[in-house]
Amino acid sequence: MQGSQLVYAPRVCNPCSIGGVLFTTGIRVQNVSGASANITIQYYDGGGGFISSETINSLSAYRAQNAASIPGNASSTVITADQNIVVVVNLLNSSDTTKDFAMTYNAPNR
Repeated sequence: MQGSQLVYAPRVCNPCSIGGVLFTTGIRVQNVSGASANITIQYYDGGGGFISSETINSLSAYRAQNAASIPGNASSTVITADQNIVVVVNLLNSSDTTKDFAMTYNAPNR
C-alpha cells in the first residue's frame, strides 16, 4: 500500500450522534514506509476551529498505532507524517444495539 503524508479524517467524534445513535471514534494510523515515521494528528471542531493535537513519534516501519485520545468536541482531523501512512477510522455504536453496531472507513489520502 502506498499511502501518503497527508490524510483527512472527515468524521470523528467522542461521542456524537449520527441518525440519533451515539458513536465513539477510534483512529488507527499505520506507517507503510520502510523508515520510522513522526506523525501529528490535529483535531478540529464542527466549525473548522483547531482544538488540539497529538503526536506519535518514531512509529516503526510498517507498524500501526491508535490515536491516544480524541477530544469530546472534535469533528474532524488532519493527519500529517514525514513518511507515508494510511489511516482507518472506526465508529462504534455505544448506545443502541438494535441499530448499526459499527462503521469503518479508510481516511482519504491527499
